[in-house]
Amino acid sequence: MVLQGSGADVDGTIKSYAWSQVSGPGTAVLSGASTSALTASSLAEGSYVFALTVTDNQDAVSTPDQVTVTVNPAPAVTYTLTTTASPGAGGTVGRSPNATSYASGSVVSLTATPAAGYVFSGWSGDATGTTNPLSVTMSANKSITATFTQMPPTTFTLTTTASPTVGGSISRTPNATSYASGTVVSLTATPAAGYTFTGWSGDATGTVNPLSVTMSANKSITATFTATGGGAQM
Repeated sequence: MVLQGSGADVDGTIKSYAWSQVSGPGTAVLSGASTSALTASSLAEGSYVFALTVTDNQDAVSTPDQVTVTVNPAPAVTYTLTTTASPGAGGTVGRSPNATSYASGSVVSLTATPAAGYVFSGWSGDATGTTNPLSVTMSANKSITATFTQMPPTTFTLTTTASPTVGGSISRTPNATSYASGTVVSLTATPAAGYTFTGWSGDATGTVNPLSVTMSANKSITATFTATGGGAQM
């Protein structure tokens, strides 16, 4: 801030100027205090009073002339935060606190939540990495994108075989050509006349019947039947 002063002497000339601070909420830094133009800096919010005296060529000193300066508070600095999910169907980005703008220095927590069939794969724009939730300190307008990646559908096949084929049959519930990962399939071995079920082999063992199979890979299971005295094995 610059204060410009002046002086006049009807019977002589002005020899010198002297500025001083009379009051204020803090001590200002004065530059050019011995000139007509005073520069005051490091001013805090509030009212300051400065005084100027002039001395003429006969060393006569004027009465101090005072000026009051009011320093207003600095306007609040706010920033915007734009968040985007990519692709839009891949998930959502939540924020806390949720606001349209933020004061400088505010910390915002962003949480990326993938939709079904997607996984969160990282941040881009004014953020990087995969930390989730992510803390963002607002020091400028920012734009951050959460990227989601679609997971390929995971299905598995289940092959069942009766040994011998005339020895019986295998039914399954649910009955499908392929199964999503984690699906539980119930297999029931039913022996033909003259045969008895004697056990599972391949990707299953034991004699539990019905058998519960959890689909975590492609599987092949055989039901073995053994002829009894009343049947003929072929």
